[in-house]
Amino acid sequence: LYEQAICDKITFKETKGRYLLQLGRLKEAESLYVELLKRNPENHEYYKQLEVAREANTSEEKLAIYVEYQEKFPRAQAPKRLPLNFLTGAELETRLSTYIRAALRKGVPPLFVDLRPLYLVPEKFQLIETLLTSFLDNQLKVSSFESSGSPQESPTSLLWTYYFLSQHYDYKSDYQGALDLVNTAIEHTPTLIELFTLKGKIYKHAGDPEEAVKWLDEAQSMDTADRYINCKAAKYMLRANKVAEAEAMCGKFTREGVPAMDNLNEM
Repeated sequence: LYEQAICDKITFKETKGRYLLQLGRLKEAESLYVELLKRNPENHEYYKQLEVAREANTSEEKLAIYVEYQEKFPRAQAPKRLPLNFLTGAELETRLSTYIRAALRKGVPPLFVDLRPLYLVPEKFQLIETLLTSFLDNQLKVSSFESSGSPQESPTSLLWTYYFLSQHYDYKSDYQGALDLVNTAIEHTPTLIELFTLKGKIYKHAGDPEEAVKWLDEAQSMDTADRYINCKAAKYMLRANKVAEAEAMCGKFTREGVPAMDNLNEM
């Protein structure tokens, strides 16, 4: 009755879809979520609801949905990423390997954050370590992810492999291993700011806030216009009890002619 008066059509359809599922009207819900996925094939919740609508309970049935959407939207990440949550064994290894390689070739900084939920499963944690270690070894020997040496990879793939593995070792509290990898990455490409922020984070986790500040300050000096790095550096300084330095750092992005603390309090 009031559908024409509702301006937010997306929220309307999402709410309608949830109610249709609760009422057991699965075919109608399926049609609605198929329509929503055409608009946004990256929405994780739509895929989960489509699984319910299609009564996909086994891994094979769920995978069939994601394979269908990989073909429909080959550039979408969600249908490639979501199956990794429930797959196991050889199928998981194949798809995880393909997913990681594509991200390393493209140079995706948040890859580790993307895959971190998988670390809660010991089997997947070990598989990721095994895959990345083999990728690193093969690239160092034959410049390829494959031991056969084909296809050849660009030097940036090696850089992002170092970056990911450094975060991996930091996660498992092997701080020396993480530092060795990030230092090697910095020697490889000394202009990548993410490497310096990562090095600071590793020192923070290792319990050395003074050294952490040093590397965040270095990262901030490489891009003084980056407000995010500026805020991170100030936060690390406060953690190391360098209040005056943190205030000076914040002052780079506060209103001129007004003390940084006064301006921050206003905000």
